[in-house]
Formats: sequence, C-alpha cells, structure tokens
Amino acid sequence: MSKLNEAQNAIEVQAGQLVALQMLLECVIAEGIRTEMLDEQTIIQILDHGILTFQNNQNMNDRESFGAIGVLTSAADTIIRAKDAKILP
Repeated sequence: MSKLNEAQNAIEVQAGQLVALQMLLECVIAEGIRTEMLDEQTIIQILDHGILTFQNNQNMNDRESFGAIGVLTSAADTIIRAKDAKILP
C-alpha cells in the first residue's frame, strides 16, 4: 500500500470518528434539553452565534468554515427533529 493510500485511509478513519462524536454530542444536547438540564433557547442562541462567528471568521478557509458551520447546523437540526418526534417538549 502506498503512503498516499495509507494517509487517505487514516483520514477516512478520523472522519468517521468525528461523525460519530458529532452524533454523540447531539444526543447529549438533546438529552440535556429533555431532562431540562440545558435550556433549549440558550443552546439555539449559542448555535446561531457560533454559525455567525464562523461565517465571519477571516482566519479560517472556506472548507474549515463549511465543516464548522455544518456541525452547528446539524446540532440545531437534531433539536428540531427531536421536537418533531416528540422526544423533546
């Protein structure tokens, strides 16, 4: 196996790990809201502020911003889906 293939495989493994961590974090946020340990409005405000911050961050390239905004958007979408599924009040 070439060094390039090894590097690509390692990156793909890490990408999969990051996706799994994102999912777990979204579950923790949803459970925190469900048990009223976290305030939904505060979490939404934090996510919105984070998205705006990454959109305006001149120190990140487009791919970095895209990834960061995608994670925060996914967390907000998880809250909406959990509410639609009646998991959250």
